[in-house]
Amino acid sequence: MKEYNVKYELGQDVFILLSRKIFKSKIESIRIVQSRPYIDGNNNMKEMDGIVIDYLVVVEEREHFTSYDWYNQDDVFVDKDDLIRKII
Repeated sequence: MKEYNVKYELGQDVFILLSRKIFKSKIESIRIVQSRPYIDGNNNMKEMDGIVIDYLVVVEEREHFTSYDWYNQDDVFVDKDDLIRKII
């Protein structure tokens, strides 16, 4: 079985940037995708290597409604100050 450099765990509280505001959320799922070459709209071959790690986080909660979105590992932070440093 392959091991991946997944930084965070399911259920962990994290910070994301959402609509120009820092938002505290929770990781609901982790997606690991192997990148492959693809052809873009201009019939050009685009090379992609490696893996992509994304996290599904809650972006909105209401009484009977919850909205989720996928965020790349580079855009998810446990420390709010680290997110602020990335913004500046």
